[in-house]
Amino acid sequence: MNLQQSYNVTTSLINNEIRVPLKKDFQFMVNVQNLTGEKGQPIYVSLFAPREVQVVTDKKRSIGSIPPRGVKQCVFKIKGKKNGIFDLRLEVTKKNILITNLPLKMYIGQQQTYEQSKKPINQQQPVIQQQQAIQQETQPTMMSENASTKKCPFCEELIEESSVFCPKCGVELI
Repeated sequence: MNLQQSYNVTTSLINNEIRVPLKKDFQFMVNVQNLTGEKGQPIYVSLFAPREVQVVTDKKRSIGSIPPRGVKQCVFKIKGKKNGIFDLRLEVTKKNILITNLPLKMYIGQQQTYEQSKKPINQQQPVIQQQQAIQQETQPTMMSENASTKKCPFCEELIEESSVFCPKCGVELI
């Protein structure tokens, strides 16, 4: 099993995109899950950003070794210094060996997506409505009062009793 198959890396971002007003702080979480039954070496999570994006937290973070089948998290805090669309890169490494390289897109200010910028203004409204509908579909829905629930032992989120993983923090519940 290679390193990419041994670890699962996820973020709290939708479509790995960040949309933030100019000069406002933004935080996002990175989860790294050890999919093997072995305790590994320390894991490092690094965020690479252009100079127009200030990484407020440390750019390279050690999250330590991850227990077998366990999850560790780190939070990055960033701030846009200039309006525009910028490419960021998230790297997860183990003993200077790359586990995964995750590209992120950061929209600072009132920026349109590339697809929207190619369309005339009068054709952009349906695209915006479609994006809002997709965001509503992907947002978690409220659980019915009849569903049996429990609290996640890690983040204390109210989740369904039958859940195997917490949808908020990703910790395995078995």
